[in-house]
Amino acid sequence: LDIKADIERRVFNYAKKTGTQAIHEKKWAILDWIGERLLMWNALDDDGMKFRIIANNNMEKPGVANDVYNRFFNNYEKEIGDIYQVPFESIQ
Repeated sequence: LDIKADIERRVFNYAKKTGTQAIHEKKWAILDWIGERLLMWNALDDDGMKFRIIANNNMEKPGVANDVYNRFFNNYEKEIGDIYQVPFESIQ
């Protein structure tokens, strides 16, 4: 049993559950913070990217939301070697 991997998995699951709760409660600053931390831990975490986009769009910061998406999209293409298939407009 890899304790480090287990702890990491639990932290990620908790963060994603808390992010989903923040969406329902419309706590956009908290959602943005969670998304930012998820992306710091794993730059290809699409939940982190989506959390940041949803939060920034709802805080009336569409430029930040667009920058987050573009950085993620470019990083995904560079690291995975494929195009990220989820369009910006579909993330709400």
